[in-house]
Amino acid sequence: MSKLFFATILPSVGVILSTVQLAVPFATLVECRRQGTIGPLNPVPWASSFVNCFGWMIYGCQIHDIYIMLSVLFGVALNFYATTTALTLLGAHNEFHKAKDVELVGMGGIIVWLVIGLIVGTNLLEGAKANLLSGSVVLATGLFYYISPISSARQVLKEWDASSINLPMIALN
Repeated sequence: MSKLFFATILPSVGVILSTVQLAVPFATLVECRRQGTIGPLNPVPWASSFVNCFGWMIYGCQIHDIYIMLSVLFGVALNFYATTTALTLLGAHNEFHKAKDVELVGMGGIIVWLVIGLIVGTNLLEGAKANLLSGSVVLATGLFYYISPISSARQVLKEWDASSINLPMIALN
């Protein structure tokens, strides 16, 4: 019974909780698309969530863990969609200063994961060393995901306006 609990039930609950956590920004995304603008909302957390989920997907594939892969599958798709939507809406409103940050996080993260993929895929590092490299980088991108909403803290303090922060996302993190 304990093997079933730790090998199947507990990881399945993790998949459900992760999916719920990653789905929270969806209502905000739908509203932004309906209005045709992201307004004051900070889109950097969407890009950092995409990069983080993408990294966990790679790590899950690397260590052959279906529960890790399933827990971020929805997050990769949703946050890619959110990131591209944010870039489209920011471009339509000439808000290139915000778009620059989203592009930097999104493209920077993808480049990091492409380099990790090359290192692991060409066997420059094997086994435990490869897993340690990927695991360390995914933990770093995870940290960035959790602190990315703070990227608008300067604006919040300067203008005394917290509308750039997605409160449901903050609450679940």
